[in-house]
Amino acid sequence: MITDPPPRGAKRRAEFTKSEGITRIPLPAPEPTRAATQQLALAMTSGEKTPVRSACLALLGELARFYQVPVPESLEGVAVRSSTVWRIAA
Repeated sequence: MITDPPPRGAKRRAEFTKSEGITRIPLPAPEPTRAATQQLALAMTSGEKTPVRSACLALLGELARFYQVPVPESLEGVAVRSSTVWRIAA
């Protein structure tokens, strides 16, 4: 299994451990997210950041409603993940 390294702080380590224990996550029905994913696919072919950002926010909004979490206001802080790979024996 590939995962992030465990955090050092006690509070974050407890959250990490709880998260690592999740073995299943429900997925939304395809219809509510279909338009948003199609919009994102189309936007990505444009090569322009603004349409991709808008499409990502639309998809995030759909997913946030499904998972009953706050809708993100922006994509600030979302970036390409580090190429560092951590391997944890299962």
